[in-house]
Amino acid sequence: DKVTVVPVSAPGTTVAPEGYFTGDDFLKVGYDFRPAGRQVAGALLAPAAPTPASYVRFRVWAPAAAPLLLKVTPSGGAALQAIAVDASHGVPEGTGWVSYVVPLGASPVNVQNLALYTQKAAGAPDQGSLYIKDVELRDHAPTAHEPLAPLQPISVSAGAQGTDKGATLDEYAWTSAGDTSFRYNFSAAGGGAFAASTLTLSQPVKANRLRFLAKVPAGVPLVVRFQDELDQAFEAKLFKPLATVDDAGWVPYTLKLEPVGNPGATSVGRIKKISLRIERAMNNSNITTVSRQEPSVVPIDRVQFKQLTLSNEPDQLDLAPGTPTLAGGGRARGSDVWPILGVATRDPVGDLSHAQELGLSHMRFAMTWSDVERTGGALDLTARRAHVDAVLAQGMKVVLLLAYNNTAYSQATWTASDHGGIPPEATRNLTAYLNYAKAVVQAYKGNPKVTFEIWNEPNIPSFWQPTKPLPTMAAEYANLLAQTVDAVLHDTVDPQAKVVSGGVTRIDFPYLNAVSRTAALARVAGVGMHPYTDGYPESSADEAAGIVAAMRTHAPAGRSLAGLQAWVTELGQSSGKLRGAVTNDGADPANRRMQANLVARQILTSWSTSTPLHVIYRLRDLYSNDAGFDAEQANYGLFSVAYPSGPAGQWTDKPAARAVRTLKYVARDRRYQGMVTGSPSSLQAMKFSAPGLETVYAVWVNATGSQASVTTLPSCNPNLNLDGSPRSTAGSCVVDMENQPVACAPGANGRLVCPVSELGGPIYVRVGGT
Repeated sequence: DKVTVVPVSAPGTTVAPEGYFTGDDFLKVGYDFRPAGRQVAGALLAPAAPTPASYVRFRVWAPAAAPLLLKVTPSGGAALQAIAVDASHGVPEGTGWVSYVVPLGASPVNVQNLALYTQKAAGAPDQGSLYIKDVELRDHAPTAHEPLAPLQPISVSAGAQGTDKGATLDEYAWTSAGDTSFRYNFSAAGGGAFAASTLTLSQPVKANRLRFLAKVPAGVPLVVRFQDELDQAFEAKLFKPLATVDDAGWVPYTLKLEPVGNPGATSVGRIKKISLRIERAMNNSNITTVSRQEPSVVPIDRVQFKQLTLSNEPDQLDLAPGTPTLAGGGRARGSDVWPILGVATRDPVGDLSHAQELGLSHMRFAMTWSDVERTGGALDLTARRAHVDAVLAQGMKVVLLLAYNNTAYSQATWTASDHGGIPPEATRNLTAYLNYAKAVVQAYKGNPKVTFEIWNEPNIPSFWQPTKPLPTMAAEYANLLAQTVDAVLHDTVDPQAKVVSGGVTRIDFPYLNAVSRTAALARVAGVGMHPYTDGYPESSADEAAGIVAAMRTHAPAGRSLAGLQAWVTELGQSSGKLRGAVTNDGADPANRRMQANLVARQILTSWSTSTPLHVIYRLRDLYSNDAGFDAEQANYGLFSVAYPSGPAGQWTDKPAARAVRTLKYVARDRRYQGMVTGSPSSLQAMKFSAPGLETVYAVWVNATGSQASVTTLPSCNPNLNLDGSPRSTAGSCVVDMENQPVACAPGANGRLVCPVSELGGPIYVRVGGT
């Protein structure tokens, strides 16, 4: 995607590589127009072989008022009309050099050579030197990691550190280039909430972007504060981008410098101070029904920032087949991500055909203890096994929940308030539960398509009655998990069985931290998580990674959890309860569309991580008269089903079903190729490609109310749908999350300018291929 142009002979000019900085050569074109007849001086440049390009990128230092022109000669053709290079193509660097990106027209040009030159002109000097360097042919406009203007490193005149009560910084260091490194600690006793590194610039700088690379421990919030020369202060909380620059863990951040966090400001002046602030994380759960008092669990760790730079760049992200990508947070490029998707159901047989139509590969449902053992000591798997076998017969995989109260061993009944969450605590009850678990696992011995999940959401009273202090709940579940794993993995049952811990609802670090300090997780294939959040789906990826990293750290001696992974065994969004919704009406069109938006982003986020499973909760809405379920619980479905027609009756797509179906068209036959991080970091673009197919980018925004745009050449096949099927009329190269055309506007050089917004959900951009 990046071709460096090498110089060739240019008669009549002086073209010589000279060293300006070490390792930074340029071409010097000396000219003198005073003798009669001399009108033009420049450099003729050529790639090693004719190269398709849509842009030419270069840097130039030229005398003031000297005109600059670019002329391209395509392979096998006459030179194109000269392009006058002006200020609209470039951004001054502040050192005399100007960085230019010049579009070549509405369609790519197969460049044989190009000329960069100046000419005699009124008001321009008749003699001087033109300096040219870093000439490149590009098939796309530079992305966030290839900015239009070379970044201006921050020059620091002073560095400072700041802490809240009980927080400390040590090993603090900063350099004149703006790189900084420090270690931080938060004292639970002191209640410290943050630690910060503040850099004062040598001189104020006008910029609209702050970029840097950082190593920040997973799950730790990062806040950037900046102050302009008018002493206006601004603050923005940054989500960790779904990409890394290299295997060393450096993550690229881009912050748009706009008046955020300051209601009274309308614009940002020249920047004079930048503060990088680390906040205390994961010390408290967002589960409010159980006390979560625990000392801070954030370890002392190093935070590093480097390559802090300021620049002025457009808001648009240009997408082409060759747009470069970065690896995601644990997912290798080239991965087949579609098979990790599954769905939760209460009726696997009735829902099976619709799960298959969506192309999902897993179904998660319960083989409840009370169904298998209706009377004490009599185990009968026949009825529930028929459901499992029906799913397996269609080539799908099964996640079986081994859970819930059994009235044969408890006087408590299954009610709407506890969801059957009476755990087997007494010795007699626990022995019976272990016998039930062994019988189920042994029934599928040697079958790699069945995974067993031990209980459901044991961290909340609804599923673990009665309400108790966190340490007690965690210890009870750890005991159940450890004994169950030892029992079902015994040589007499199935030592190769795949077992995951019960999915913990929300990001409940204190609970999982307590469980990880026991031996319970030493033999599980993964730790189940249900990372529901009141915030943004993208934040859950980093929070889950932080939990797993800390759990590995807190494992008891001799019990390594190095291979522990987070499994998303349940995650969804109800159309009956949404952040910022006007109503809790699950049938409200706006609510249903926002549900689809969040479900799609949850899936895309999981695809960027290393999780081996993502189970959507749930396939269909509950019936309107199902007892005990409120508007939130009744409206998690991808489909609605008219009551009382039943599972075989009238199923209706909600927008969420169409969103999942669109993702199927994108990813089922293509491979994940990493992330193109946008500008700012809240703009995400995920790349999918496969030989012989169009490349598709999934693009979305994850900041409240934020809007952005992408540009692309309309290079898809307009006679095909996204799924590859023929269409009768020409269609769009850009579709929304429901596979409907996006209203893109004509842009420069034949490109489309397509809007993307946080409320509108992901869009999908098709480029290249046939």
